Amino acid sequence: FLLYDPPLLHLLQNDLIGVAFNWADATNGVRDEYNVEGFYRFPLFPRVDMTLSYQYVINPALDLGIDRASVFSLRIRTTF
Repeated sequence: FLLYDPPLLHLLQNDLIGVAFNWADATNGVRDEYNVEGFYRFPLFPRVDMTLSYQYVINPALDLGIDRASVFSLRIRTTF
């Protein structure tokens, strides 16, 4: 049995990380779209969080001229 408690883990206790996969079954002869997204949310200040995310889109359904697309985003969220 091995237990490891990183020394700076308490600084990350309110952080959130996630990965998602999405498939959109388009209609009217438009090709199917696939998305992979990863994000990381962390607190900036009390009650203010920042989220950084990246999406990789395969076969964008509304643009038949491209096969791949990348989307970067930055979001700030506040709660009160």
